Amino acid sequence: MMISISEYYETSAIALAMNKKTFINNRYFGLFMDISGHDLDRDVLAFIFKLDNNQIISIPAYDHSINFVYEFEDGQKSYLNPLLHCLFVSE
Repeated sequence: MMISISEYYETSAIALAMNKKTFINNRYFGLFMDISGHDLDRDVLAFIFKLDNNQIISIPAYDHSINFVYEFEDGQKSYLNPLLHCLFVSE
């Protein structure tokens, strides 16, 4: 079963996704390392990944340049960066 990084975060279970492989369209993306910043500061909160070439990248949790809302099956809404809804962790 695959669960998105955003779903782990929105359900307060992000610690369960740490140090696991992430995928986009079933292709390996990188290892999810951690989050940086603070949940209450949308300008600095980011998700940290380690790629195959050992490069460390961060993806901002929120993209203020777009107005995006994702709705989970249970009706909960998420305003996270759309890319985080495309990054999946294999369970």
